[in-house]
Amino acid sequence: MSLLSKLAQKLRGHPCEKLVKQKANEFKIEGAKVGLADFQIDLGEFSNKIKEFYKVTNTMVSLDNSQYMLCTSIHNMDLDDNLKQIVHRIRLQTMVAFNQLEAILGSILANPSDGVNKELEDWISYMSTFAKRSIESLNPSPGTLGMGTASFNRKEGRDFDEFLNKTMKYQGIDEDEMKEALNILS
Repeated sequence: MSLLSKLAQKLRGHPCEKLVKQKANEFKIEGAKVGLADFQIDLGEFSNKIKEFYKVTNTMVSLDNSQYMLCTSIHNMDLDDNLKQIVHRIRLQTMVAFNQLEAILGSILANPSDGVNKELEDWISYMSTFAKRSIESLNPSPGTLGMGTASFNRKEGRDFDEFLNKTMKYQGIDEDEMKEALNILS
């Protein structure tokens, strides 16, 4: 069973909650509840190893806000099956992003190098764009925030589908894995 399917099993029926907790200079990802590793980031530990660490925390918080909004949308809005699949897909990819971040940060702590820093820069680039485009693609009715109906903003059409596929490729997810995970969540 793939990581994605394991995530889907943990997410199914799990209440919506934010995973990123911040306390002073420390960020904690509480991922064990949804099939990810718990990990902490002490800004002091990384700030001298990564020039622009603030981008990591901003992206991480943005992804967490996105996954939380997607979860509440799935539970509280009237979504057609196609839209529900898109929302599940985006949320699963968001959760995989946390898993990737944990691996990259572990590598940086163990052996900081330009190669690992480049991996982190790539992650920041992909995932900040992913968070922004994913939320922009969903078009909730005005003033509903968690209630009412939602629709998918198809003005991007194929571009967004291609973007999701490109992000999946970056994350090492193939279409069969995604379909299996989406079947678990349906």
